[in-house]
Amino acid sequence: EVGNRAGEARTLGVLESCKTALGEYGQAITCHTEQWAITQELDLAHDQTDAALNLGVVIWAQARAEHRDAAAAATTPSASGHPAAYMDSMRDAAQWLRTALRLAQTHGFAENELAQLHLSFLAFDTGEEEEALDRLKQYLQAQVDSARSFCRGCGQQRGDDAPMLTCGGCSVARFCNEDHQRMASKKGGRAPVRHKDMCSLLRKWRQVVKGKATAESCTPDLLAFLRRDPWWRSHAPVAADSGAGARD
Repeated sequence: EVGNRAGEARTLGVLESCKTALGEYGQAITCHTEQWAITQELDLAHDQTDAALNLGVVIWAQARAEHRDAAAAATTPSASGHPAAYMDSMRDAAQWLRTALRLAQTHGFAENELAQLHLSFLAFDTGEEEEALDRLKQYLQAQVDSARSFCRGCGQQRGDDAPMLTCGGCSVARFCNEDHQRMASKKGGRAPVRHKDMCSLLRKWRQVVKGKATAESCTPDLLAFLRRDPWWRSHAPVAADSGAGARD
């Protein structure tokens, strides 16, 4: 009503998060589409990156939820074995995630890491194993490279004069405090995957960075991680995960 378009875009992003958590993906996509249009209108680079990233994720999540029902129906599969409609949604999701990746890399945003991880999961989901592994390796490398700069619980950028706690498991992840360390391993947190699901991989990749292991030696662990589908396990909608009573 007061014409605060930037505030409108931010609020649409928050509303989308609520809709996604409830599994109301169609409404979530509508929120992000409107947010994307506003961020383009106002040339808000960071919000635009965030909108593109989340659009890709929500389109993918909607396809995942619908695919469970479609797999049991008489749906014509594509060459990948997935229903053709599912693969169409995957291509749309990938396009948005690549847009987010391009914007993040152009402007130096941390969403670069998130886009790489989501693209890794998406590629594995559609049978592109080599691309999935390559994206996951890039994500792990970025995590190691930026470890001292960000709290993995709240996402806040920290300077050298602001000491953080270091994860004793991987010796990579940093946290503002113990509360933020616990936050990073809770279901439905800000990160695509809980830290406790990523910790062992980061520990092994740190050995690669230090020259004590090879990237090839990590391949079995990377594939096992992708097969566990940790993103969906961490972010399955409330309605699907806990039943309708969980909303009350």
